[in-house]
Amino acid sequence: MDNTVSKIRELIESGKLAEAESALAAALESDPASRDILNLRAEVSLKLGASLWDKGDADRALDYLTHALEIKPTDRNIVLKCGEVLIELEQIEAAKNLYTSYLQKYADNEIAEALNNIDNIDKDAIEKSVSASSNLRLIKKQKNIKVSAIVSTYNSERFMRGCLEDLVNQTLYKKGELEIIVIDSGSEQNERSIVEEFQQTHKNILYIRTERETIYSAWNRGIKAASGKYITNANTDDRHRKDALEIMADTLDRNPNIGLVYADVLRSATENETFDRHTPFGAYKWKDYSRELLTLCCFMGPQPMWRKSLHERYGYFDDSFTSSGDWEFWLRIAEDTQMLHIPEFLGLYLYSREGAEHRDKDKRTHEDMRILQKYVPKYLSTAEDIDRGLHHLNQMEQHRADRLPDDVLKNALTQLKQFIGGAILPQNLPTDISVSREAFEEPASLGKEIPTLAQDTQPHQQKTYQTDFVSIILLMHGNADTTRRCLRSIRKHTPEPHEILLVPLDPSFDPPKWMRKMVKERQNYRLVKPVSQDKEITDHSTGNPPLPPFNKRGGMGGFRDSQRSSKPVIPARPESFSKQTPLSPLDRGESERFPTSGNDNLKEGQSPIDFMLKGGFPEKNITFAEACNAGIINSRGDYILIIDDRVVVTEGWLSGMLDCLRRADDAGIIGPMMTNVEGPQSVIIRDPRGQGFKDSSDSKTSTDSTFILQPSSLPLSHRILESSNPELINQFSREFRERNRYRRVFVGRLKAPCLLFRHSLADTVGLFDDRFRSAESAVDDYCLRASMEGFSNFIAGDVLISYPKHEITLTDKREIFKERRSFVSKWTVADEEGTNSHKLQAVNALMASREFSAKGDTNKGLSVLIDGIGSYPDDRRLHHALVALLIDQRRFRDALAVLEVMPESLKNGKRWLELAGTCKEGLQEYDEADAFADNLLALDEKSAVALNLKGMRAYRQVKHADAELFFRMAIDSDPGFGEAYANLGALKWSAQDHETA
Repeated sequence: MDNTVSKIRELIESGKLAEAESALAAALESDPASRDILNLRAEVSLKLGASLWDKGDADRALDYLTHALEIKPTDRNIVLKCGEVLIELEQIEAAKNLYTSYLQKYADNEIAEALNNIDNIDKDAIEKSVSASSNLRLIKKQKNIKVSAIVSTYNSERFMRGCLEDLVNQTLYKKGELEIIVIDSGSEQNERSIVEEFQQTHKNILYIRTERETIYSAWNRGIKAASGKYITNANTDDRHRKDALEIMADTLDRNPNIGLVYADVLRSATENETFDRHTPFGAYKWKDYSRELLTLCCFMGPQPMWRKSLHERYGYFDDSFTSSGDWEFWLRIAEDTQMLHIPEFLGLYLYSREGAEHRDKDKRTHEDMRILQKYVPKYLSTAEDIDRGLHHLNQMEQHRADRLPDDVLKNALTQLKQFIGGAILPQNLPTDISVSREAFEEPASLGKEIPTLAQDTQPHQQKTYQTDFVSIILLMHGNADTTRRCLRSIRKHTPEPHEILLVPLDPSFDPPKWMRKMVKERQNYRLVKPVSQDKEITDHSTGNPPLPPFNKRGGMGGFRDSQRSSKPVIPARPESFSKQTPLSPLDRGESERFPTSGNDNLKEGQSPIDFMLKGGFPEKNITFAEACNAGIINSRGDYILIIDDRVVVTEGWLSGMLDCLRRADDAGIIGPMMTNVEGPQSVIIRDPRGQGFKDSSDSKTSTDSTFILQPSSLPLSHRILESSNPELINQFSREFRERNRYRRVFVGRLKAPCLLFRHSLADTVGLFDDRFRSAESAVDDYCLRASMEGFSNFIAGDVLISYPKHEITLTDKREIFKERRSFVSKWTVADEEGTNSHKLQAVNALMASREFSAKGDTNKGLSVLIDGIGSYPDDRRLHHALVALLIDQRRFRDALAVLEVMPESLKNGKRWLELAGTCKEGLQEYDEADAFADNLLALDEKSAVALNLKGMRAYRQVKHADAELFFRMAIDSDPGFGEAYANLGALKWSAQDHETA
């Protein structure tokens, strides 16, 4: 062994460190406990680390220095070198800890002086570089760290906890190979306390606070402080699959020729959800890497991972950018760096209009223009360059079954090739180019690529909306006259605060001049253009992939926000482009589709790049669900109303629907009565010879009375049959409302032409399922999902709107039939697989019980509810429905018994007190009923049930004046509460006031 030690020492002294390292490895295999060999190993590691550090190879240098310190922590030279490196990395506290720990055991003037120098560093500089609470240990921290996740934050306190929880739950972190570096760029919020809380229980978390700086300055700062050989940015509002970072790091390990990897991401529009528990809102499936394609758009996604060593060769991110600096850096390294697409969903991206890429589109457009001017001439200067991009796309099409029929990138390259004809691209590109990366994002097909996800969502912070403000989403079918008639009726009969979002169902719709002027002049009018994703809905019985079970489906449809400013987005027509006369934002629009073929639409002298980055061609038809989702996402009100432009509204229509929604605590979706529809919402106007008209709610399934026109009104109904005169319709609706005042009808589902609900319902239920193409199926699905979340859907029975007759073609009928099968299949799968089975079965039991009861078979209605409670004893709604049905049969003692045996967790809340009080009053236990009423009024001073109970108590005590007051207060609180009217009538009758009674 002495001979071996001597030979190794000679190699070290002669500077042959690589040979010495090999000899040491062999010696340690034979004698791993040899102190002499270990000391030599520490010495070699120190020399190699110092040498590599001087050469700029920080990753390898840190590995060697960590190893040296681990072997010989008392070696002053190793401690000094490690401290020097830590200071260079701006890890001031870690260096202080290292020096302090050494000085506690050994006296050393040089190390003491180094520690004193640290203490004299300007405090402002320290504050900018590192938090004083960052207690890092170099030995353990840098030994195994493979990946450094950079978290840049500014006023993101509401995301910080979820972000850190997401990262510390990564499999790579649990292996000790991930560090988290939080760069706080002068945030005005309290992210710091959340980070420090995590630092108390988790290792490898570094917090650095700076003054306000760009996101790319923050990334650069984090990269310089990073210990990992791989870097990834972890945006505070995005999330990862638990093994995402490990998969990406392993891919880089296996492919040393690859500099960057990126993966597909799912998309959500709801804050602080997780990958496993989120509300789907589409997905981004990125293109496979090609330098030529990357030149046209950035498709590395929001969560790439790259080698830290790339920054030693190419520098850092350009911090003059605010949203496109990552694209610029990827193009910079693309000169000789290969990148790899991982075709798996590894991340969850939060789509937010507050995001940097959406917040200031003008600035982003300017930044993208800078990038195009620099890199298009560099990477797409010849026909050969373009051919390589086209060849790459063709190869992808052969291997991917989900390709789009008209690929926007292929069309762009084709147009570009026709323009340059092999010549170099002009260096002076048009200054009004507007690039939009979303144009290249490929929607994922839910039936195939997106894995099954957990259906429930974690609690999240809801967005705030304008109070008592209605967002009217007007779905336009393309007939300008019909739209104008609808808008006129809305303007005339809608005094409530509102905005109108005009959403075309025809992607080629060109707004007429009057509409353009109206949108431009009226701040509460906006044009929103949805994007059809052309998804196929498959039948469960065909062998195709079935629809996924209920998952609060928000839909895959994209959208464009036509204005957060006052400017609308209007689909631009190719012939309107002119290079010589730049168009105004109103005329130019923000279309994001490329030409589909040829260049016949180019103006003379116009650059195809100008055309392809701005132009728009007809897209697939937009479905009802896609249009609704686009409107909901762009809406600002706390109420949402979806209306068909073929509707003509009437006086008091919106106030009546809002009143119906506000009167019931559990109200979900509200619909009006309508002409020319089928079902309980229908009002059928018959010819006078047919003796008036009838309200379809006079069916066997409704307990509400029929409204029959008096003979004097028959001429009016006859004229309505033959005219669409708004004044005649409005006169008729006024009579209708007076006769049906405050009528409210519970239903399971509603018709599509007019729907009202709170924005909070959309936050809970999600968006419309845009795999359904027909409005009927999409609305049926949405109503069912609302019911499953505990909401009740109602008809505002005193509101009548006009809806025209329209023929349903045979093709439409086939499509509806096909979707009905898919609808049944979707919910059958949900039931069979147990996904939300409890909620679904409960809703089915409630609906079946109501149907049996409406037909007079109350025993079957009771039986269905009892069976439901037997299967789901903790479902509050089933218990309440059973008690209410027993009360209707005046079986008060049985009803009270059900209330008393309910699980303790359900014996609370307003509804339980209402039912209990009613039972006590029915059993003539007036004192107890009065006590329940008092408890109710303590919860809700306007409780109609409680006020009615107080009125009954006063009536029993022969305090008729008090009784009348309570009954009237109950009616004022809920004008639709029939029992209070009946009691007041009985009171008046007993007082011989028969006319009033």
